[in-house]
Amino acid sequence: MRGSWDDFSQKYGFADGDQLEQRDFEARTTLVQLLNQTPGMQKAKLRAVEYDRPGMHNACLVVILPAEEGLDDEGLRDRWLRGEVKEVGLPDLELEMMTPDHPLAELDLDDPEHAGVEELVTYAYGSL
Repeated sequence: MRGSWDDFSQKYGFADGDQLEQRDFEARTTLVQLLNQTPGMQKAKLRAVEYDRPGMHNACLVVILPAEEGLDDEGLRDRWLRGEVKEVGLPDLELEMMTPDHPLAELDLDDPEHAGVEELVTYAYGSL
């Protein structure tokens, strides 16, 4: 395991960006895909979006934004950067609601009822 949800969601993550590696960006891509498939994110009509923060600090961020019909991730991120939409907190992912045919059922979580974002982070790194 490498990073944590705090690393991906805070500008001071990954030791203020000083400990970032290429695999963190690769894990972030997988993590965003996983998050966007969770029952909780879909029910709350939210999207996880990758954001490469420019300048100092952590460049490998995930932002949670209200989904808007007709907008892809780039469009949502652009609206957020212009201040037209606010970042929101991570909802309960409701992983326990996954049925056997759900795309994330293959995660084989030990305890889906108590699983959360850290298990998805671990899976994202493990899939590299």
